[in-house]
Amino acid sequence: MLIPRWERFTAGADPHGDMVDKGAKAAFMEHLALWKPKYRLLLGDNFDFRPLRRKASAEEQREHLGPDIAAGMDFIKKMRPTHYLLGNHEGRLVRAAEEGSGAVGELAQIGLADIKACAKRAGADVYPYDKRAGVVKIGKLNFLHGFFVGVTAEQRHAYIYGPCLFGHLHRIGEAPVPGIERRSARCIGALCTLDMEYNAHQPSSLAHAHGWAFGVINKVTGEYIDWQARKVDGQWLIPSDIQSL
Repeated sequence: MLIPRWERFTAGADPHGDMVDKGAKAAFMEHLALWKPKYRLLLGDNFDFRPLRRKASAEEQREHLGPDIAAGMDFIKKMRPTHYLLGNHEGRLVRAAEEGSGAVGELAQIGLADIKACAKRAGADVYPYDKRAGVVKIGKLNFLHGFFVGVTAEQRHAYIYGPCLFGHLHRIGEAPVPGIERRSARCIGALCTLDMEYNAHQPSSLAHAHGWAFGVINKVTGEYIDWQARKVDGQWLIPSDIQSL
C-alpha cells in the first residue's frame, strides 16, 4: 500500500485545443480517475491558436478560433488541473493581447481573461510561459512547458532545470547529466494529433509519441519516483498503484 508521506502527481502536455487526439485524451482522463493524484499539472499548449502564429498562412489566418478555444476549455474542465503552465502556443494569445491594436488586442485580452477564469474555476493556479516564473517545483522535481528544441533538448533542460518533466517537443525522451544528486530531464510526450500538416515533410516528427508522466513525491524529503505512460502494441498499459516494501 502507498504510505501517507508519498503524494501522487500526474502531468500532461500539449493537447493543442482542436488538434487533441481523442484516444489519448480519453486514456489520460481515465488514468486520472484511477490514479487520483493530488497534483494535476497541465504543462502548456492546451490551445493551438494557429491564426495567431507570426508566420501564419492566409488560410490559417481565416480560421475561426471558436472550436480551438472550446476544445481547450473542455480539456481544462475535465482535467481539473491544480497547476496550469502556459506554453508557447498560449504565448501567441498573450502576445496579441499585449501587442495587438484595436479590436484584435481587445479580443485577445478578453480571450486570455476567459481562459484564466476557466482555469481558476477548475482549481488551477496559472503560470506564464517564462524561463523563471513558468517553473513549478514540487519537492525536488521541477515541472515546465519546455524551452529548448533539437536532439539535445532533454540534456539542456537537465543542465538548466535539474530534475524536471516537460512537454513542448511532442516526443518521449530522457537525459541524465552527471552530478552527486539526480539530475534527469524527461520530455513526457504529447496529447495532440501527432501527424499535422506543418510536419508532413519533417522526418524528425516520426519521434513524436503520445504519453504523459505520473508518479509520487515524498512530502517530507522531496524525493520522487516518476513513470512514463505510453502505448505498447496499441494499448495503454499503466500501473494504477504501487507497493512499499
